[in-house]
Amino acid sequence: VQNEQGQDVSLSHWYGNPFILHFWATWCPPCIRELPSVNATAKALDADGPQIVAVAVRGSTIPKVRAFYDSHGIDTLPVLVDPVSGVMMETADQAALVQSIRQVRPADLKELTPDVMSLHGVPRSLILNGKGEVVAESIGNMDWSADAVRHTVRALAG
Repeated sequence: VQNEQGQDVSLSHWYGNPFILHFWATWCPPCIRELPSVNATAKALDADGPQIVAVAVRGSTIPKVRAFYDSHGIDTLPVLVDPVSGVMMETADQAALVQSIRQVRPADLKELTPDVMSLHGVPRSLILNGKGEVVAESIGNMDWSADAVRHTVRALAG
């Protein structure tokens, strides 16, 4: 994952407390609709956590993400990109992703390249515990109200 300055940032940077890793893309209509609520929840959670780490994937660039943030009032989420979706694919529940593809676009199962899988893999959110272990995953839109996020993370990640 790269930050706005183009530096590589390891996920271990966020270890120590439970956090949410949220994958999205500037070309993904559900992501575009959802990201303002993700931002609002991150703002509402503030220092009480959990931290929401939003990562733009599959061809996303820092300039595209910065322009998207500026035009949509995203002012709390970090500017992070994973242009080749490497981190997203490493953390994916492959069976759940294949099941999702089977339901949405079964023809895409013929060639499950990382590009095809990442096309179907957003928006996607992972809840990680303080050790960085994935304890839950959500593919598609979810309830981003601060209370729902706090409750879910507390219940699943401690």
